[in-house]
Amino acid sequence: MKNYKNKLHKKLSVSSMILCSMLALFLICIYYVFFSQNKLLISQSPSKEYEVIVDYKDGFLFGPQEVNIYCRKKTSLFKQNIIRTYLYNDGQTPNKHNCKIVWEDGIAKIILSDKEKNRLVYTIDTNRHNKVRKIQ
Repeated sequence: MKNYKNKLHKKLSVSSMILCSMLALFLICIYYVFFSQNKLLISQSPSKEYEVIVDYKDGFLFGPQEVNIYCRKKTSLFKQNIIRTYLYNDGQTPNKHNCKIVWEDGIAKIILSDKEKNRLVYTIDTNRHNKVRKIQ
């Protein structure tokens, strides 16, 4: 009887270890698919006072990539999420050719383009408390 209990205890411990491992692997996959962000571009203003950061999340299968644009003062610890949009790039990972930032008089002009050369253009006016305007 004691031998039977030891075997049962070993089987239960092995199956619980396998179940915990599968659960951990599943949670890691969920994190990378839904929550992880990758840096696409970081640009500083000519005065080096402001910084615009462009991050993206990979799309699921051939879906669009979520693009988040942040702006922050260099002296600040926190970044402000200003723009959330999507880049339709047919499942390809965005690269430096998909994003361009041009600074002029404290205004950052962000140009996002996808594989079909569709463009999204935003401006962030750092002189007016990060006022955002969509141009295209």
